[in-house]
Amino acid sequence: VTKIVITAAGRGTRLLPFTKEMPKEMMPIFSNVSTNRRIVLPLLQYVYEQLYSMNFRDYCLVVGREKRSIEDHFTPHEMYLRDLKGNYKSVMTKFYHKLENSHLVWINQNKPLGFGDAVKHAEKYVGKEDFVVHAGDVTILSKNKHPILRLIETAKKYPDAKAILLCKKAKDLKRYGVPTVNKLSNNLFSVNEVVEKPDKPKSEFGILPLYYFK
Repeated sequence: VTKIVITAAGRGTRLLPFTKEMPKEMMPIFSNVSTNRRIVLPLLQYVYEQLYSMNFRDYCLVVGREKRSIEDHFTPHEMYLRDLKGNYKSVMTKFYHKLENSHLVWINQNKPLGFGDAVKHAEKYVGKEDFVVHAGDVTILSKNKHPILRLIETAKKYPDAKAILLCKKAKDLKRYGVPTVNKLSNNLFSVNEVVEKPDKPKSEFGILPLYYFK
């Protein structure tokens, strides 16, 4: 798999008034993903930097009509760089270098019709290739191997699987898509069906917004 679809088209209404003008994907977080010292990054840049560190170079970002600030941030601006000094210039230079070594495709989701519709907008981009979907407003951390790499390994081990999902045990399952599952091995399950935000969950697992599709 080489293609990554990042969804960044939601309106973030639960974070109003912050998200009235600023996309939730651009919320600031502390990170040392691209430097030895802790700096403030937009959340979406952190997601991108994580993926880049795993050698992904081909990205499709699905954004909404109000998300011009995202595209602006991911467009190298040499005049801006020229005015920076010291560590800040070094950080931005490294970020721009990564962007120049990446292939970014931008797709607009003109109406906010949900996560699934945003992914469908990338249909022509992915064609018939396998691809990974990562929500742009969520960071997924791991003490060991990153879940994306585990998804890819699982996809290779089970070539007949059409999709590989990442789940976690959760208490408030009304906030998640909840699968009904059969256990295959330790930490690995086959999925029978998925119900979005069920009133009566049939398992203890909630689906996280990171997927491998074939």
